[in-house]
Amino acid sequence: MTAVQPTSDGRWIKVSETHTPEGETIGFLVDVTDLVSATEKAEAANHAKSEFLNIISHELRTPLTIILGYLRFLSNPRVLPSVKNLIAAYESSASTAVITKKFDEVLLELQGYATRSDASAKNLQSMIQSILDLSAVDAGKIERKTENVDLAELISSVAGQFEVFAKEKKLELRVNTEPVTVMSNHYILRRILTSLVDNAIKFTDTGHVDLAIDLGDQCVYLVVSDTGPGISTEFQRRMFDPFLQVEDSLTRKSGGLGLGLAVAHRFAEYVGLRLDVSSRIGAGTTFRVTIPVLNTEVEA
Repeated sequence: MTAVQPTSDGRWIKVSETHTPEGETIGFLVDVTDLVSATEKAEAANHAKSEFLNIISHELRTPLTIILGYLRFLSNPRVLPSVKNLIAAYESSASTAVITKKFDEVLLELQGYATRSDASAKNLQSMIQSILDLSAVDAGKIERKTENVDLAELISSVAGQFEVFAKEKKLELRVNTEPVTVMSNHYILRRILTSLVDNAIKFTDTGHVDLAIDLGDQCVYLVVSDTGPGISTEFQRRMFDPFLQVEDSLTRKSGGLGLGLAVAHRFAEYVGLRLDVSSRIGAGTTFRVTIPVLNTEVEA
């Protein structure tokens, strides 16, 4: 007989018994705590990955469905209400002014479809890029080469990338920089900032998102802060895990795969940088990327 039993001190013991021809019982006790722990972690990881794949299949289909839906309308424009109105006005020999107005309505409707399709395509592209980034980092396929990086230029460029997104949510995107050059990996720094800013805007409904450079005694900080809902202490302990993050209620509400922070954290670790978070519920969130001052130049 073999059984695995817990002990009072939290360990697991494998108990095996056998009987000799003389009728005696011989028992063997083996500490299998590490094996049980590893098995539980593997099962939890498999469950998380299954949930993750379910979410991926749903989230990737959503923007794709929108794109395909609008393309179907554009491939047969006569079914569009604005086009039907234009045709009716033309067939009824309406005035030039009326026909012009109906034509403008057609253009407006087509523009709306194109805008929403474009937004969905970019959303889809972003999710696919996040998956590819995580895979590339885990496989060590992204170069770690360093170069001179103008942090002020980098921040301004990333802010410009999200200017329209912020305006759509009526958020103020504020930039506070100074001339600082570091030796780092430009692509990785940009991906980290892009992920952090995208996350901040996505979860902030009112107020502002700030991008800034802070100078420390032995380091330079890239700072992204927001006036969003904040992050609980409990969730902060697991927020960089992509498989757990996608289950968070705020992530589910705002859509996406919830990979942004995982990508930023993996990239930071990949080149020896630190990514820290400070946040309180209802008081916003601040992320800091720490760059060693050893390879930093501050212009006068």
